[in-house]
Formats: sequence, C-alpha cells, structure tokens
Amino acid sequence: MSASFVISPSSNIKFIWDMFTLLVALGICLLIPFVVSMEPPFALTGIYQGVMIGVDAFFAVDILVSFRSATFDIVSGEEINEPAKIAKAYVFSTRFLVDILCAIPWHQFGTADIFKLLGLFKILRMFRLGAML
Repeated sequence: MSASFVISPSSNIKFIWDMFTLLVALGICLLIPFVVSMEPPFALTGIYQGVMIGVDAFFAVDILVSFRSATFDIVSGEEINEPAKIAKAYVFSTRFLVDILCAIPWHQFGTADIFKLLGLFKILRMFRLGAML
C-alpha cells in the first residue's frame, strides 16, 4: 500500500476535517450534559435520535481518517507517513481509546440512566482540542 492515500497533517482537507470535528465535539459537549441532567422531551424524538446516530457515525469515520492521517514523531519531529506506522502509533495512543469510547452509540443500548451517563464519554473528545489547535 502506498503512502499516497495518507492525509498530510498540513493539508487543507485535514484542517477542514479537524475544524468540523471541533464543531461537532463542542456541540456534543453542550448537548449531552443538558440531555442527561434535564431529560428534555426532544431527547425522545426521532430527530434527536437521528442526530445522535449521525454524530456516532461521524466519530466512527473520524477513527478511519485517523488511521490514514500522517502524524509527527514526538522524539525526532519527523512526519510519519507510512500507513503501518501511523496505525501502530494511533492504536497505542490514549487518543485511540478516547475515540473508541466516543464512537460507541451508548444511547442505542437502552434508556436506563447508566446508558445516558455513558454518553458523557463523548465529552472526552474535547481533550483532543489541544492537539488540533
């Protein structure tokens, strides 16, 4: 597999993707705590459920994008653009665990309070802001 399918961290498409991810994460950080604490009626509607499925799908696609996004070696500062090395670095990072927890559609497992609380994992996405900015 060639490195031609790797997204450069300095590319415009990566910048746009990261900014959209930032907007989605900010929206979720405002919405999820409100829904968990206040239990508004709109949280039971099909529109809200559809939005949440869309967010979960977006976070899942973001995991795939992360597997194809070049990164920088912390020690040498060199760009890592080999897919196998990118995947290894990503899987063994805490970022991967956070991304997995954010992509799980906890709300689909039931309506019990524990599933609502597990939805708060999506707020962990905000920890990536430092790396994105």
